[in-house]
Amino acid sequence: MKKRILVIFHDAASLSGASMSMLSSLQEMANHSRFDWFCMLPEHNEVIEDRLRESNITPVVFSYWTSVYRRGSVADTLRSFAKCCVKELLNTIAVHKLRRFIAENKITLVYTNTSVITVGARAASRSKVPHIWHIREFCEEDHHLHFLLGRKWFYRIASQSARIIVISRALAKKYQQHISEDKIRVVYNDIPLVSTEMQLHSIRYPLRILVTGSIQPGKRQMDVISAAKILKQRGIAFHISFAGKIQDQDYARKVRQLIADSRLSESVTFLGLVKDMDTIRAENDIAVVPSECEAFGRVTIEALLAGMLVIASDTGANPELIKDKSTGFLFRCGDSAGLADILTSLSETSDKSQLDTLIGRGYESALRFTGENSGKNINLIVSSVLDGE
Repeated sequence: MKKRILVIFHDAASLSGASMSMLSSLQEMANHSRFDWFCMLPEHNEVIEDRLRESNITPVVFSYWTSVYRRGSVADTLRSFAKCCVKELLNTIAVHKLRRFIAENKITLVYTNTSVITVGARAASRSKVPHIWHIREFCEEDHHLHFLLGRKWFYRIASQSARIIVISRALAKKYQQHISEDKIRVVYNDIPLVSTEMQLHSIRYPLRILVTGSIQPGKRQMDVISAAKILKQRGIAFHISFAGKIQDQDYARKVRQLIADSRLSESVTFLGLVKDMDTIRAENDIAVVPSECEAFGRVTIEALLAGMLVIASDTGANPELIKDKSTGFLFRCGDSAGLADILTSLSETSDKSQLDTLIGRGYESALRFTGENSGKNINLIVSSVLDGE
């Protein structure tokens, strides 16, 4: 009988970046694997379940919850903390049920996607089967998410995993301070290439700027608005589109208030959660990624592959993806004036061929993330663990 691998998703959202990345890797692994794959979801999603079945992966719906709460305003923090307390009580029950599932289905390895789900690691440890943790996020730094039982508790259970897979060197650097370096592997996400005949953008005027990401403090949309205020004072015409759902209502109100106070309402559009990002990228030439601590930067790679010029903060994994003034531009995180200066220079550049060359290099640099390397590398890691290497 083939060895059986159980992969635990953190959610069942079809548009979730972490789920999209894991799903594409999982399909690749299942197509070139000597294992039987089970995929566990916290709720039904017909789209994901159908895609799993198409790759001969068995979908399983099972109730479990995240182990984190979000810090924001006092009221939001207390509300999130209270919910997390209830979820952790339910997770205690979920761990017992998951242990039974592991035993009944003869699961030989558990694989958890993202750090916010801990039931897989806990059940695997108690079931004496190896566990691999695929960590895709800076919880506190980027999302303001905190473990109910504390970060030390998380490091303790994470250290029991056979391997820790991270999606950037920036994430590896963080975890190497708390977990044996021998267990940590860097595997970059794969990003699908929409077209092999991409039309590279030229910078048009007024500047057309796209900022993609959920509306929350860690994504630092306020920095873009502050830079836009400077552009307006300089008489530079532009339009900014924000694509992403509101994750923090209090922060979203502050962003909108700054827009109103700066009299930028006619120059800014909130698109919400967008399903057809290809169309939105085609309408914009410049992608700004101002995040405080991007774990990988899927939106960065997608923008580069769409032929856009990318301007990103110099923190997290951004410097791994963008070489300043060669494949895009980097600015000091939080430096709105620095961002405004880059945008100003773009509006004043008379030599468009120089920008066209830079955009072309950015596109070429992003192609290294379009192969099927992620699934192949994960398969090798899974095999090495099960083979006792």
